[in-house]
Amino acid sequence: MIVGIVAVALNLRSGVTSLGAVLGEMTRYWQFSGVVAGIVTALPVLTFAVVGSTASVVARRFGAERIVAAAMALSATGLILRALAGSVVVFLAASVLALAGAAIGNVLLPPLVKRYFPTRIGTMTALYSTALALGMTGGAGLTVPIEHAFGGDWRLGLGVWGGLALLAAPPWFALVGTRECVGLPGQPKTLTGVHRSGTARALTLFFGCQSLNAYVVFGWLPTILADAGLDARDAGLPLALSSAMSIPMSLLVPGLATRKVSQYGLVVVTTALYAGGYLGLLIAPASAPLVWAVLLGAGNGALPLAVTMIGLRSGGAEMTTALSTLVQSGGYLLAAAGPLLVGVLHQNTSGWRIPLLVLFAGLAVQLLSGLRAAAPRPVEDELVPAGRHSAETLAGWHRGLAVGLAGLVLLLGGAGVWLAAGRGGPVAPAPALAAPLPPTNALTIPGPERPDLASAPSAPSHRAPAAALPMFGRPPVTGGATATPQPTTAPPRTGNTTRDRVPTGERERGTGLVGQVLGGAMAQLSLR
Repeated sequence: MIVGIVAVALNLRSGVTSLGAVLGEMTRYWQFSGVVAGIVTALPVLTFAVVGSTASVVARRFGAERIVAAAMALSATGLILRALAGSVVVFLAASVLALAGAAIGNVLLPPLVKRYFPTRIGTMTALYSTALALGMTGGAGLTVPIEHAFGGDWRLGLGVWGGLALLAAPPWFALVGTRECVGLPGQPKTLTGVHRSGTARALTLFFGCQSLNAYVVFGWLPTILADAGLDARDAGLPLALSSAMSIPMSLLVPGLATRKVSQYGLVVVTTALYAGGYLGLLIAPASAPLVWAVLLGAGNGALPLAVTMIGLRSGGAEMTTALSTLVQSGGYLLAAAGPLLVGVLHQNTSGWRIPLLVLFAGLAVQLLSGLRAAAPRPVEDELVPAGRHSAETLAGWHRGLAVGLAGLVLLLGGAGVWLAAGRGGPVAPAPALAAPLPPTNALTIPGPERPDLASAPSAPSHRAPAAALPMFGRPPVTGGATATPQPTTAPPRTGNTTRDRVPTGERERGTGLVGQVLGGAMAQLSLR
């Protein structure tokens, strides 16, 4: 059983991070548009959320062991078909199959640990969390060397991970049919669904917040550091260091969590580590990038903490399955918005201050939800008879709504203060032109008939050349008899607005916001 759990954990992220390692080559090979690249990079979290929500239903019907065995076989099939795909449609469909197997494994490992190792939850959670981190790191770091070892074919670099998934299936097939392999019964009919528990909702929100932060760090950290002045090659080292920090945190956090009745301290520490990393990126991103990366990577210890609390807050394997389904499917759905939100904010503010301030403010939600989930209160004790709602449940909803509204008000107020302070300076008037510009309504001027204009210098233009605008630039003019008129653009303003500090060509490039954001956010993805 231990071998089977470790084998499954090794495969939960390797198929995702291996794709990120060769995403650039695949994009060139398939000629992905920005939208398609965004779909490819958004598939993992969306599949984890959607398919993971069905795991408890099929586990109750067929047995968790059978479903895990089938999930590993499904994942192996998808990984192999993805490497052999001859079209983009087949590639996307195979990717969904591979990710669906991993999504089921995400949800069912915690209840299986609860069933087979009820007195060693911390030890086993640390074991499979570490295996997950090793598989994640291996997929990101070994795919390209494997590709080069086999002649530089990215298909082989991806396909080898299908073989690893095949090795994970036999231990679980061996359990099928044994007396230990039984279905996970549903909850008692006298109780409402697990989503009515305040602890379950808080744990879902905590899991979603920590996953959102992790995806943002893995997707955007190199770009943030490169924009701060680091060389693009040097900006990748902090990302690798941040990813590597997940291994010691996976070993350490679950054991510490199970030694305490509550986990308040661990929630505070992991959130504070994230806060320190974000503050460093806000104040001096290029001064100590490795320090900020270590802090952010250590903050990712919130993942094994959340997974451990799934087992600690449920009484039996059936409740652990229901709680794991809610927490992981809902949490991943929330996390899917993280990289996109950060990208949109960065695109519209032309900087990283607002995105980082929003992430920093969001840590308050992670802290409050984590403290609520860390209370030693089993989910079963909060479930009420069907058709009834306790006063405590309603009061919990009211408190959550009040906290959310207060956080929103603070966030909007802080953004307004920053905008008033940093973007409210006066805009200097444009200097007067020394001479009138030539008329702009003459679209074509034959050269021989107007030699004076042919030799006259054109008016200054601050637009990017057409070659720099591959999607929206006009095609080059051919032939010497036609001249392209110059627009009557005034010299740039000298105010201190953020927009004025961005080159006009960058503002006008506008090539598929959603595709750019999602593709950039997950190109180097090390999903957890």
